[in-house]
Amino acid sequence: MPLSTGSVLGTLVGGNPSLINGVTVPVGDQYVLIPTEIQAINDARLAFNIAIQSVATANSTKLALADVSGALATLVTNKAGVYNNVTITPNINPPTGIYSEDGIHPNSRGYAFLSNVFIGAINEKFGATVPLTDLSKYKATALPIP
Repeated sequence: MPLSTGSVLGTLVGGNPSLINGVTVPVGDQYVLIPTEIQAINDARLAFNIAIQSVATANSTKLALADVSGALATLVTNKAGVYNNVTITPNINPPTGIYSEDGIHPNSRGYAFLSNVFIGAINEKFGATVPLTDLSKYKATALPIP
């Protein structure tokens, strides 16, 4: 029995305590990304990153390439990073997570982390001295998460 429209994860199906939406009753495909959708998203992301890299390469005297994908991959591999005496993690978990409650968009601290990726690329490419963003001045997601 699939999770019905309007059902809430963790609620009973038809009042039956052995039928719990998302626990004993599978979540329907319309509520989750299935493997083929995840692959399509990753393929599109990779193609977009290649297009960005091509533009940056074609305009190498004017543009710096910020490797956001690489910075995030490193954070995921390391499971955490420490910047300005602040620990960040690649998730939504308070108080260290860099993603907002939707799990997609960064929170303030996540955007501060990403700004440093861009600043680092600019400084390296053009010999600039733009100061890095101080992550301690930006908040992460707090408890309770709504």
